[in-house]
Amino acid sequence: MTEGPIYSRINYWVQNYGLSGIPDQKAVENFIECETTEAVRLLRFELELLAQGKFNQDSLDHLVGVKRRVKHESYDAWAKLMLQWIAGYKG
Repeated sequence: MTEGPIYSRINYWVQNYGLSGIPDQKAVENFIECETTEAVRLLRFELELLAQGKFNQDSLDHLVGVKRRVKHESYDAWAKLMLQWIAGYKG
């Protein structure tokens, strides 16, 4: 896939929660606690698109960071894990 959707909510999450040096799971929990239900729903929607492989890897390397791709072996695997954390959050 050469072009993919614009992931504005994922970009927001990375910029405001995912760059703090804490593990992504904790950053997701912080996001859920601090943001609106609508914001969480939009993040989940964008992660679902990623989990389906609907992305441009070069764009996500810049947006999400190569470290996450390498750590989780792919962005779709990372997205699936993020979705699990959101679904399992017990706040």
